[in-house]
Amino acid sequence: MKNEQEQNMNNLTIKKASRLPLREEILQFELANKIKFPIDFFNFLMKFNPIEIEERYFVLNNISKELDIFYPFNIEHDLSLQSIFNNLNEIMFQNRYVAFGGDLGGWKFIISVQEVDYGSVYFCRTDEDLEDSIIFLAESFDNFLSMLVK
Repeated sequence: MKNEQEQNMNNLTIKKASRLPLREEILQFELANKIKFPIDFFNFLMKFNPIEIEERYFVLNNISKELDIFYPFNIEHDLSLQSIFNNLNEIMFQNRYVAFGGDLGGWKFIISVQEVDYGSVYFCRTDEDLEDSIIFLAESFDNFLSMLVK
């Protein structure tokens, strides 16, 4: 029987992907940055590591956001998860959130790596203070994936 993430990804169409990272690469990144990815997000990187998918719209109640790009884990890309983390961590996220995607305006889709809301997914405007700029989207990364539509 397929797990929830595999079922969600079966409903998504990957248009462009990066090479799959090695488990050791992700673990080293976590160790170096003193963070721990939620297991659903860790597995997503290991199995799919997409850059672009067809189902790019997130709609929930009165919230509608477009996911233009997933940041691939690999540093070979200019806009990688690692480069975005390094650019935003000190000035904004402070090891509490990791940006995994962006919209056309450069705002971020982020996942919490802090204990209080671990694994929750948010949309973040990077032009405001963090506390005023995040909008809750989903309780988990798998839940977020299940809500993406064309």
